[in-house]
Amino acid sequence: MRPSILQSQIISPFKISAMGAAQLYTYPLLQQVARNDLGLTDIDLRARPFNQLKNYIWSQLGQITLYEILVREGFEAARLVINRLVTKRSI
Repeated sequence: MRPSILQSQIISPFKISAMGAAQLYTYPLLQQVARNDLGLTDIDLRARPFNQLKNYIWSQLGQITLYEILVREGFEAARLVINRLVTKRSI
């Protein structure tokens, strides 16, 4: 069934890529954890391995939730949560 024009107008704002305040903090956090804990190289951080990691973490946890953990409990707690979701072997 094809969506009506009204439905597509309601859904369309949710298709916008996630660019918000949380990403300013969670993106560098993920890069640091990927580099230090998971062994990704600088090349990996600009390519598919990091994008897959980022997409997986954000799909399982979400940017806002990861940001809240970072703000409320600190870097180490956020790092541990990421490491619980992904192991070096699974990358």
